[in-house]
Amino acid sequence: MLKVLHNLKQNRWKFTIGLLVLAIGLCLLATPDYFFWPPQYKNLMNDDGIDVFIIISGLLLILYSLSNLHSNKIASVLLAISAAIVASITFIEIIHWYFAGMFRNNLTIVLAIFAVVVIFLVSYDRSIDS
Repeated sequence: MLKVLHNLKQNRWKFTIGLLVLAIGLCLLATPDYFFWPPQYKNLMNDDGIDVFIIISGLLLILYSLSNLHSNKIASVLLAISAAIVASITFIEIIHWYFAGMFRNNLTIVLAIFAVVVIFLVSYDRSIDS
């Protein structure tokens, strides 16, 4: 148990990013019609399989941050997947705002951009986490 707490302290930002990605996946899974523009891709963007992939990605990053693994390759892949997920969702929300004229996700867009920046900083600066 002490080793898990030590790993959590060492990888707190990776753990936090994992929680963020997990929460995004759970929110998307709970909202089956979150994305609506463009209409021809609505079913693809709201697919439960994508939501489950996002949830699994968040869980893998959480498990990595709690484990004794210290692989830069694994951390890099998991952080890259997390950045791609958050950036893609942010891009889709911006498309909703611009083309559909629906600015219901304004706070979400701002927070998602901030999250992508944090993920990039954690990926770039190895002194933030081990």
